[in-house]
Amino acid sequence: MFNDYLRIPFLMLGRNRKGCDCWGLVSLIYREKLNIYLPDTNIEPGDYDGFKRESDNFARLFERVFEPELYDVILCYKSPSERVLNHVALYTGNGKGIHAVKGQGVVIEKFINNPVYKNQIEGFYRYVKNI
Repeated sequence: MFNDYLRIPFLMLGRNRKGCDCWGLVSLIYREKLNIYLPDTNIEPGDYDGFKRESDNFARLFERVFEPELYDVILCYKSPSERVLNHVALYTGNGKGIHAVKGQGVVIEKFINNPVYKNQIEGFYRYVKNI
């Protein structure tokens, strides 16, 4: 279902199959698979104030859920020690998520019960409305 995205390289602020960052990948999948056009964001790496500005838009589009389902967004902290939100992935089922990773491109990895992400997941969010 998501394997055709695995060939996409990482590209900061990329929004198509030529290259994506994490939000670009989520937006691309929503557009291609669900026909939902998410608003764009132009947050550069390290622009944590930018993420705060965009959080209002995110809150209007998504609601927090505790049991993720297919296409739910996984919101992540930069690291367990730096509680700064700066990454998103898309839940693909079976505890896994698809995301764009600098230096690797698009990958599918285990998120739930994975020691690497255990303390980095802020929460799971489900799309609720189109603004």
